Amino acid sequence: MNEEMRSETVDRVYDLLSHRRRRRLLYLLLETDRRSVENVAHRLAVVESEDSTDAEDEDARRRLAISLHHDHLPRLEEYGIIEYDVDRRTIAVADGFDEIRPFVERARASEGGILVTDVTGDTPTKLQFDGVSD
Repeated sequence: MNEEMRSETVDRVYDLLSHRRRRRLLYLLLETDRRSVENVAHRLAVVESEDSTDAEDEDARRRLAISLHHDHLPRLEEYGIIEYDVDRRTIAVADGFDEIRPFVERARASEGGILVTDVTGDTPTKLQFDGVSD
């Protein structure tokens, strides 16, 4: 990889990681390579709310899903990080994700491992590592 390509990759990675919601979406994709937009919106709503009852607010999840649809998902798809199926409302990891995976893992670790995920069930849980909570 030449220096110009490395610089472009670094620029792209920092652009993608610069927004908290997009970072958290990428953290979720570290755990599983396919999710529905509704699932992501629900899980991100849990992280973004201080009060867990807010996460159940259908309006909050809908606003979050709109934000994902109009901003974050198209940007990630443009960079080849995800494949976004608008009709099925699903997100899948694309080949470009492997290129940024180490950066995403490092970012997650630097934020204390914060991640909302319960990949085995429908109920998202807020995980806390090293005494760090969001």
